[in-house]
Amino acid sequence: MRMSARLFLVAALAGALTLTLVGTTGAQTGNTLSITLPLTTFHGEAPDSVHPVESVPVPSELQGQECNARLSSINNDSVREGSDLILSSGDSTIEALDVEASVGLTVTATGPLTLGPTLELSVRVGTTGDFSGGGAAGLVVCPETTTTTTTTTTTTTTPPTVGGEVVTPGGVTVSPVVVTPRFSG
Repeated sequence: MRMSARLFLVAALAGALTLTLVGTTGAQTGNTLSITLPLTTFHGEAPDSVHPVESVPVPSELQGQECNARLSSINNDSVREGSDLILSSGDSTIEALDVEASVGLTVTATGPLTLGPTLELSVRVGTTGDFSGGGAAGLVVCPETTTTTTTTTTTTTTPPTVGGEVVTPGGVTVSPVVVTPRFSG
């Protein structure tokens, strides 16, 4: 089997495995989002133009969080200069650069990604305006979120009374005593 055929087979199997594990081109499990690049081809596009390929919604509880992102790509047998993959969300991006520079090339980019309403995977075509690839995957892992609940209890104590007089615990009730003096003698 020729080397290029073997590399294509490896890339196809990696892509199929990714799609099998994820189930679609994007998924969420707890605090982790994933997105994959299906087999994608662009011809005759403007050099350095950017083309969105996949998009998945970001759950509201993850939006605004800074997460750890990883974008990995395995090139097939196409060789083109300057083809890049871009993983973005909101105003935040990470880029895997020059992913078609050589046959079988593996490129991985990692970095922080602050999540917006969607997670997107795009292709920037190189100087020829062409791109053909697949077998790329993006994985975004956010820190676990915890919720803390604080409860405040207020207790009001009314002191006991006896015959209208306030009795304090351990104390003595003092009542006025009327004394009439008597003289003898």
